[in-house]
Amino acid sequence: MAKYHSTASKGVLRKVLSKIGLGKARDLDEIAAAPEAKWKRPWWVKTVDKPTVDIDWDVKERFDETKIQQKSFATYVGDEESQRLRKHKAEYTKQWVQENRPNYTLRDRA
Repeated sequence: MAKYHSTASKGVLRKVLSKIGLGKARDLDEIAAAPEAKWKRPWWVKTVDKPTVDIDWDVKERFDETKIQQKSFATYVGDEESQRLRKHKAEYTKQWVQENRPNYTLRDRA
């Protein structure tokens, strides 16, 4: 008996796969490679092999995500202000969790 990635037995796997129309597949890799698993795009979405305009690849650079505001907030407002705001947020969040405010209950924060 060949061993595949799945921990389920071959019989169980084949039974489940036959119910969804992939009865001949033996492995999850085969399922992923099956034509039925491909993402079906709407009719207006086309794939293009080549861009329609010329691109100067020497000038094009990859975007540096470390320079966005969400990642480097302290660089924009300063370290002291960032720490003060973080401390303030922790205080009112703790208070609101204790008050069971909507969207701030312990269950919501878990």
